[in-house]
Amino acid sequence: MRIFVFEYITGGGYAGRPMLAELSREGDLMLHALIRDLQAIPDVEICTTRDTRLPDLGFGIEVEPVSSRAELLRAWSVAVAEADAVWPIAPETEGVLELLSGWVEMAGRRLLSSRPDGVQIAGSKLATSRRLDERGVAVVPSWRPMDLTPIDDGCWVLKPDRGVGCIGARLIRGQRMLADAVADLPGFEDWVLQPYLSGQAASLSLLVGNGQVELLGCNVQRIVLDDDQFILLGCEVNGLRCERLAYERLARTVVDALPGLWGYVGVDLTITDEGPVVLEVNPRLTTSYIGLSESLGCNVAALVVDLIRPRDGEPEARIRPRRVDVDLEQFHVA
Repeated sequence: MRIFVFEYITGGGYAGRPMLAELSREGDLMLHALIRDLQAIPDVEICTTRDTRLPDLGFGIEVEPVSSRAELLRAWSVAVAEADAVWPIAPETEGVLELLSGWVEMAGRRLLSSRPDGVQIAGSKLATSRRLDERGVAVVPSWRPMDLTPIDDGCWVLKPDRGVGCIGARLIRGQRMLADAVADLPGFEDWVLQPYLSGQAASLSLLVGNGQVELLGCNVQRIVLDDDQFILLGCEVNGLRCERLAYERLARTVVDALPGLWGYVGVDLTITDEGPVVLEVNPRLTTSYIGLSESLGCNVAALVVDLIRPRDGEPEARIRPRRVDVDLEQFHVA
């Protein structure tokens, strides 16, 4: 099986324009983790693209260099045409992940991530909040900034509706600060406003497919505030002390509410005094993937590939999850 792995940030998606250092480094970490896992699968051939401003990957796989938008489009078309399956890692920003997923399906290649219809809903924090609320899931309420004015003097979070990670998210302290922030936005219809929830930042790592939802990771997220900006410093994969059965039920309810989710899926949460509250759903690899195979003692990419190409013999065993630290600070991401 030939798999085209396309990490958007490092693979040429920013060719011809500046790259955000935190996104490119985090993307590289996920890309390296995924390639390592895929290389360990028998009969899998890997290809990818690479922004020429970045160092070589060093895996000995087929890499097409990209230095311009035109080169990216040519490399993408050839790679998809020659691949059996495509595994995109891309932000939901500006509908990029949804667009790429749709192109893969139109090309008749197997998509090793969520379908475009799943990405369309999960990629929007507003749409996700409304859908999960309809299903009775505890989810942070979300509004367009101008649909909720005036606001009280409590703390709120203003963030891109279709964004990635903590990029662009800021703490808002009352109506005057919101008015100033909205005045600087390029288009307030592309942003959402949410009440700030006090509690432990956390996430779930899920394997979704063939009618099953498996909870692979219950993770602690290390997020700090710097000048009212949110910064992800890293995560502790399977470091969250919790009742896993309750989180398994939550995971199944979230997936049932968002048809089209498939493969690796992440769910961001805040653990409040009243229980877990869903913040967003990520229909793609997340930072926690970097340490997940080590935590479980098994190849997580192989689990995804097995959904479309089951191997002979017994399924790969998972050990009792152990805590694995993913530190973004040491890589100068944050």
